[in-house]
Amino acid sequence: MILLNILTMLTIKLNKHFLLYLIISILSIELLFAKPIKFEGLSRLSQNDLQALTDYQLSDDNFTNKSVNEIVKLFLNSKLFYDIELIENTDYFLLSFTENYLIKNIYINNNVRLEDETLFNVLTSKSETFLDKNLIINDIKSLKNSYLSIGFKDVSVTSKIENLNSSHVNLIFDINENKPFKIRYVNFLGNLHFSDRYLRGIINSKPVKSFNFFTTGSNFNEALIQFDLTKLKSLYVDSGYNNVRINYRLEKHNDDFVLKFIIEENNRASVSNITIEDTFSNTEFTNFLNKTLDKLKSEISENDNYYDKNRLDKYLKKLNKNLLANNLNEKLYRYTLSNNKNDTVDISYFLFESEKFVINRINIYGNSITKDKTIRSRLSFQPGDIIFSKDFLNENKKTLNNEKFITATNIDLIKLEDSKVDVDVEVTENQKTGNLFLAGGYNQDLGVGFSLGISDDNIFGSGNKIDSSLGFSSDSILFDVGVTQKPILNPNITFRYNIFNNENDYKDSFGYKSKTLGLGLGVKSYLNKNISNNFSFKLSSNENYDSKNSALSITDNIGKFNKFSISYNIANNTLNNDIYPTHGTLNSINIELAPEIFSDINYYRVSVKNNFYFKQKNSESNFFALSSFDLVDTLNGDRLKTVDALSLGGRNFKGFDFRGIGPKDSLSNYLGGKKRYILSIGHTSTFLFDKKDNILFSNYFSLGSLWDNDYKNDDHKLRTSFTTAFDVLTPIGPLTLSYSIPIAKEQNDKTNNVSFSIGTTF
Repeated sequence: MILLNILTMLTIKLNKHFLLYLIISILSIELLFAKPIKFEGLSRLSQNDLQALTDYQLSDDNFTNKSVNEIVKLFLNSKLFYDIELIENTDYFLLSFTENYLIKNIYINNNVRLEDETLFNVLTSKSETFLDKNLIINDIKSLKNSYLSIGFKDVSVTSKIENLNSSHVNLIFDINENKPFKIRYVNFLGNLHFSDRYLRGIINSKPVKSFNFFTTGSNFNEALIQFDLTKLKSLYVDSGYNNVRINYRLEKHNDDFVLKFIIEENNRASVSNITIEDTFSNTEFTNFLNKTLDKLKSEISENDNYYDKNRLDKYLKKLNKNLLANNLNEKLYRYTLSNNKNDTVDISYFLFESEKFVINRINIYGNSITKDKTIRSRLSFQPGDIIFSKDFLNENKKTLNNEKFITATNIDLIKLEDSKVDVDVEVTENQKTGNLFLAGGYNQDLGVGFSLGISDDNIFGSGNKIDSSLGFSSDSILFDVGVTQKPILNPNITFRYNIFNNENDYKDSFGYKSKTLGLGLGVKSYLNKNISNNFSFKLSSNENYDSKNSALSITDNIGKFNKFSISYNIANNTLNNDIYPTHGTLNSINIELAPEIFSDINYYRVSVKNNFYFKQKNSESNFFALSSFDLVDTLNGDRLKTVDALSLGGRNFKGFDFRGIGPKDSLSNYLGGKKRYILSIGHTSTFLFDKKDNILFSNYFSLGSLWDNDYKNDDHKLRTSFTTAFDVLTPIGPLTLSYSIPIAKEQNDKTNNVSFSIGTTF
């Protein structure tokens, strides 16, 4: 204290050195309140053990708040203490220790929805390590996140310690799962440009269907909803809605929730001017650029001059493809947007020197289920490849995101020396690729139907799919187990293996029952993103039995026989939606051959389909023309078995019963035919009061015929009908109601004006 007084007096005399005075004053105050440290709670450790952990002399009496906190930090970092409480008294600092223990065992209690192994994999606390308060806090967060990923948002997790002896404890996590969040409906508010149906097809969050009685867990995934928000915003921005705002909220609906996306579209940008840079002294190339620019301007004009990124990107690909065709690998086109007033933009395509990259290494992150080699097999590049553009990143992101076991992908280039790059591929996996479902439905062809199925889109992390289904309808029982495989070496090829066992009751039509047991192999490949090839082989044991009467058309078919068939299908599909398309085409041809050398029966079948959809400008309405032609016959001139014949009526030709068109023998057994064609021309639009596009209203005219069989003379006779139909999306699946008027018909045809179907049918 005497020393402090002397220092203070000297400093005051030297008041011109104010800064020094200030520093010494602060130091003086700290020293004035310095205190000794006392310890409590030590049982296995002594003060000498503590002294070994620090350079401070613990026996001194000059500790300040700063120095004592540094000591506490050192002690905690040693892992010898689970917790240290610092208490400041008037005369001393008190450190109250909770000595640490080693973890003997870790237990997780009351978990039902997630198995122990799954939860243990996310813990950082391990047996035979010291208890760590921070690690336990993180473990609780990780356990909650594991449940959150399967929709359990209200789960609570607590931890407790069970003392075993002086050195070891058990660490116990108690889980209260509570009820899972289930999204029963997904709705959209404020969307004018895109329909509800279209937006539902974009997002990954799907409602639980009412007929999925055995669906377990939850379909709530907060990370997936956030990803959907990003997808929806990108969709709007790509269509010119640069100031769009999208949010979501969950609303309670009985015991479940309604997920609502709230959309503020705001103004849409339009294009005022488009230019394409040309620095080449090549007349042919200049002509190509001028034609490309004219086509692009025409497409933009057809879209009322609104900005559309997809159109701009399409022509960007054409420009760069033309550069490659002219061996200009080191040049690339890009385009920039210049924002003007009144929500207009100028588009400028410009050339730049592309940078060459050599891929050094590919790093995969984020996959806990899917194997590295599965993800690598989906990529179009490998180490050692030379690339001139980063465009390949987006193409590969799309490829990965199209897989059902991947919900999001991010790909980055990490630049190294000598133009080399590492490629970091980070994926977000779909943790719930397995599905157990019970589905049901009704349609006029098969009546009431039910199906029980189990499937997994990422079996053992291989990216392969396994599925099995058992279906029942009024005249059939169908059992099918299949595996769909994408080879690691060539994921553009898909193999499909399946085993099937079908039983069909044809007594009301062909006059007998039939059962089939067999196996099949299919190989599918793509020539490009639209054109697919499909080869398939089937080997089956068949039996037709329990004849209705003794007609020749029945006795010819009764008995056991083996069949081996080969099929080839090629299709060009540019439809914008496979279920409810509004524009695009589907053209396909299928050839099936059952050669006598391998089969007890023989036949060939040719099927041609051509579907065209034409969307009306500025509308969700469209015109369509759907046509099909089928031909089947034996290879050696024998009579064709009726079970292999064609039929007409029901869903493939409205206005008539299922198998209601076609000849019958004298005992009213259905004979079918060898030749068939169907043509339907019509118009589809949203219903008058249905701005949300949940109801489709269709009118169409159909014409067709079925003729030629081996049991009765039957010439070509034209049938026609007119149909008005409603398609409604309901919580239990699509509902279709139609009313048809047969116009041209034959005396023995069975007509049916009303057709109704709902849910999933088989």
